[in-house]
Amino acid sequence: MPCTNTDIVAEAEALPFPDDVFDLVESSAVFEHLAEPWQAIREVKRVTRPGGVNYIDTAFLQSYHGFPNHYFNMTPLAVESLLVDDFLLVEAYVPKSATPAKALADLLERFLSFLSREQKTRIENFSVRDLLAALKTNSEELLKEFSEYAQRSLAASFVISARKPLNWREKVEQIEAQPTLRDECDRLRKEYYGLRMTLILRHHEVKLYEGFARERRSPPAEPIEEPSLLTALLSACQPDDMLSKAALQKVNDCLRHEERTLRKLRNRWMRIYLA
Repeated sequence: MPCTNTDIVAEAEALPFPDDVFDLVESSAVFEHLAEPWQAIREVKRVTRPGGVNYIDTAFLQSYHGFPNHYFNMTPLAVESLLVDDFLLVEAYVPKSATPAKALADLLERFLSFLSREQKTRIENFSVRDLLAALKTNSEELLKEFSEYAQRSLAASFVISARKPLNWREKVEQIEAQPTLRDECDRLRKEYYGLRMTLILRHHEVKLYEGFARERRSPPAEPIEEPSLLTALLSACQPDDMLSKAALQKVNDCLRHEERTLRKLRNRWMRIYLA
């Protein structure tokens, strides 16, 4: 983001500098937010002078935190083998700001933030033994109020199922033959998934602030409409062809429209909560 102490704003995957110019290239909490971290590390290495140093701090056991998007968490092995790779490893360590205690506290604190006030208060009074037992044996009860966003933010793993289009190879070859179209479709697909995740977040925020408002205030004088089911919203903005520029533009516009609608609902509940 442009800031008062920023000289240049650029994409990490395409740094606007000549080769071999920097004594130090530092990246703090950036690589998890890059769609193409492998291209970014190539750029980092390209602009580092011979004898210069790369300093990289990136996420491992952190929950989803998209600003605006969050793509990759890396294990220590991944950071060393894929980011250091053919450079000489100077040091590798866990910083004091990100110890196992910090990871556990942050994950638990965020887990509790997704619970109702009643559930949160009950869990906070548990012993560690009781908490572990509840998480292992009573998780369905604890998670029944978790939104899709809350589930995604803290999940231990994630599953996808994707179908290959019947004419996939032919369409890919046609697009690859037109570099401008290829780049535009790539951009629109990344935009689609980013907008889709933003919609999931907005839907979560509507229900979150509604819950906060109802806990603190009397019901509003005029009823506020309920948001459509998230599954219905995502289905309405589902492209029928991920290799069509027109189809991608259409669903991205759909997602933007639905996001604005949810944002207005969220803001109404926020105003009631903060009044």
